[in-house]
Amino acid sequence: MARQVGWAMHGCPKGLPWQRVVGAGGRILINSQSVGEGSLLQRKLLEMEGVRFKGQRIDMDAHQFSPSSLKRKLLQKRKHLQRTGVSRTARRSYLP
Repeated sequence: MARQVGWAMHGCPKGLPWQRVVGAGGRILINSQSVGEGSLLQRKLLEMEGVRFKGQRIDMDAHQFSPSSLKRKLLQKRKHLQRTGVSRTARRSYLP
């Protein structure tokens, strides 16, 4: 699977945030033998985005995407907009 992801990333356009592709458990998969200082560069780019690490791994409790957490955040935002009196039509422009 990792080779498939690597091959797919190779064909992506420039500017794609490649540094966000990590292994299971938040491991940085680029090793220093394959790309020089690639793993150090990936970590530095992630840290510049505000990603926290626990040792050599990304703190996945804080940074892992979960569709259910996105849904929960959208529901919280919708409730907040309802409480503040924003009309239903206006709420549609705020929410996906």
